[in-house]
Amino acid sequence: MSRTCPECHTQYDEEILHCPEDGLDLSSVEPDDELIGRTVGSYQVVKVLGKGGMGAVYMAEHPVIGSRVAIKFLHPQYATDRKIVDRFFNEARAVNVIGHDNILKILDLDVTEDNRHYFVMEFLNGKALQDLVVPDIPVPLQAGGRSSCKSARRCRRPTTTESSTAT
Repeated sequence: MSRTCPECHTQYDEEILHCPEDGLDLSSVEPDDELIGRTVGSYQVVKVLGKGGMGAVYMAEHPVIGSRVAIKFLHPQYATDRKIVDRFFNEARAVNVIGHDNILKILDLDVTEDNRHYFVMEFLNGKALQDLVVPDIPVPLQAGGRSSCKSARRCRRPTTTESSTAT
């Protein structure tokens, strides 16, 4: 990771907290994300959608046909932990085994040349579920969109709303 000085546009290692050129404080500048702009499989990574303890999800586009997908990457520090890597890929496999209309479809899974584990899933454009949810108040089914409670009249708040999106 690196940081780019907003004044002189020079890139520095993440540990550099002041620009040597103009003295600007870089501690408040978000580190550059090396995945943005990178081609992964057939897709170019466009932006971060969310980050969690185990990984991050990015929106990516196919450069020729323009289709959008979400790509979930396992954080690099877990790449050598076989147990975590297996759990990560088992998550993708389990989703496809369930195969329900209200669950995102996993399209691909792989590892990049630099050992970044990822899976590609369909991209749903909409509001984040966390923006629709008020703690301890049921969400009407119509507002929940793709949820795991299709047949229920109301949905309960999920434990991790960051990874859920309502359409």
